[in-house]
Amino acid sequence: MADMDLDAAVDELYGLAPEEFLARRTALAATAKGAGDVGLARQITALRKPTVAAWAVNLLARRRPDALDRLSELAARLREAQRSLDGPEMTRLGRERTALVDDLVAATAAAVADAGARLSPAAAAAAASTFVAALATQEATEVVLSGRLTRHLEYAGFGEVDLRDATARPLRLVPAPAPSVLPRSHDGGPPATAAPAVSSHVLAAEAALHAAMSAATAATSRAGVLAAESELAATRVAQLQKELVRARAHRDATDEALAAAEVAREAAEGDLAAARAALEDARAAEG
Repeated sequence: MADMDLDAAVDELYGLAPEEFLARRTALAATAKGAGDVGLARQITALRKPTVAAWAVNLLARRRPDALDRLSELAARLREAQRSLDGPEMTRLGRERTALVDDLVAATAAAVADAGARLSPAAAAAAASTFVAALATQEATEVVLSGRLTRHLEYAGFGEVDLRDATARPLRLVPAPAPSVLPRSHDGGPPATAAPAVSSHVLAAEAALHAAMSAATAATSRAGVLAAESELAATRVAQLQKELVRARAHRDATDEALAAAEVAREAAEGDLAAARAALEDARAAEG
């Protein structure tokens, strides 16, 4: 790889299939070491192999970035509704979130299938959990869009998403602007008074909202697992039905063969009896 740096190595490695990761990481580290960059070689060697779910989400981010456009847009609307404590809007967006997560899991499974693999029920549930987390914070959204996940993400329904060791390299996120200094009054007097403390009613509403989001997250993940298990069960039923048809056909063929064998046996017994009678007649004639 010409002019190799860590970013280039990361982009290449996290676009590979899981079974190709380790061998290529070793090769890239050896190339860096051979070029005299021991530090880069160590950094490449330290890159973690992504889990299957992380690889699948990375695959979607790289091959179908358009599929994640809705995620970014909905994440922004969810955060705005949460800041404004708009209950009806949160309810409506919650339904939209559930539908979007289902769509993204389906798109991920399709991308994995296009790559010649299959998304297991466990990996599908982990991908769903990752998309739910990506909708919770801007940082989690950026991590998913990066295509550099090393593990799936989880969101408990409140607080921040744990992003420790979630990506190959820390992302260079644009920090949120710091709170501005309180404006001075129009008459040049002292700064305007800060807003009053949040009331207990608002705190209670926030707690209820977080609890509802947590329940929705758990339900979404559980629904993903159940949907995948249902699909597997349906596939197994179809296989068993085919096996049953083959078994019945084999049984019918065996019954026909048995009936033919019985006819042949009875005919052979008749021929044997006739032969014995003929032999006895022949002996009697000689005597």
